Amino acid sequence: MRRVLGLAAMLGAGVLAAQPPAPTEGARDLFFAGAAPKDALPPVKKPAAPAARSATPSAAMHLGLRYTLLLVKARGFGGVPVDPQGRSAAPDVYAAGDAALVFDPALARHLRTDHWEAAARQGVAAARAMLGLEPARTPLPSFWSDQHGVRIQYVGQAAAGDRVAIDGDPEGRDFEATFTKAGVPVAALLVGRPRALADARRRVQTGLDSLSPQQEAPR
Repeated sequence: MRRVLGLAAMLGAGVLAAQPPAPTEGARDLFFAGAAPKDALPPVKKPAAPAARSATPSAAMHLGLRYTLLLVKARGFGGVPVDPQGRSAAPDVYAAGDAALVFDPALARHLRTDHWEAAARQGVAAARAMLGLEPARTPLPSFWSDQHGVRIQYVGQAAAGDRVAIDGDPEGRDFEATFTKAGVPVAALLVGRPRALADARRRVQTGLDSLSPQQEAPR
């Protein structure tokens, strides 16, 4: 999509400075002042190669995040393993969202989700478990994002598939990619087709149910 729109992505690049081309009346400084607490960010390393300069009227920077949970650091795997209801191996300890590695019954392993929609669902599931309520059915992994005016939606487990079929026009940003295993839908990616999500979700849910019985989560 970036290629079609003539945008450039610089992966793994840091920003040393940002400067307006010339002073103009009312122009704002584009320099960034450091205001982070001590040790909150990793030290800035001198680039191995000369810094690239780019003249552009606008730029978007994704700064990422750094986990500081002591439990996560001690275990060294980037999250707390929990069952679909957020329960960990430790009594009365729950986790949800970015701190959790949630067990996926379809793949029979713990996974990170890294999306606010999943984090909200996991928080609800953990709250129900804390209150002793019956667990709701574990929803399919999914996410959505609006990119350059186009809705992108994903549902299911593409990693479980062995084939992918494309319906539509990828260059025109209007298509659906269906991931299948032995001909059964296990995931769907929709670009520019927001109204097709409900049907895709039903097909993927039915497919995963037929392939994989629900398994109890190890913690």
